[in-house]
Amino acid sequence: MSVERQSEVVAGCEVVWSAGELAVSGEIDVANAAVIGQRIYALVGAPVMTVDCTAVTFLDVAGLRMLLRLGAAAAAKGTILLLHCSPAVWDTFGLCQVWDAPGLVIEPGTVLDRPDPDRPGSPE
Repeated sequence: MSVERQSEVVAGCEVVWSAGELAVSGEIDVANAAVIGQRIYALVGAPVMTVDCTAVTFLDVAGLRMLLRLGAAAAAKGTILLLHCSPAVWDTFGLCQVWDAPGLVIEPGTVLDRPDPDRPGSPE
């Protein structure tokens, strides 16, 4: 049985999703954070949900706030959001020092080659 994939372009950002996973590319900012958050929240329910942000080129505070709120909401429903980060996303979490957000497991994506020595568990 194949899993139906859906996609949407929202204010300069492409979102592709199917059951239990969602991928975002482009910029996550105040113009699209709410819609992206709705797409992610609609998929919450499995024990683990993967959010692939390795192709995100910019994350502003509205996008960060959205991810933090979604993590807490997902945790309340028994779901962990596994967030694979691009350097832009990783840097925003680092600048704001929000590594221990409830409901989020924040990991560098495969494109990340800059470890953060201040991040617990950062790749060597």
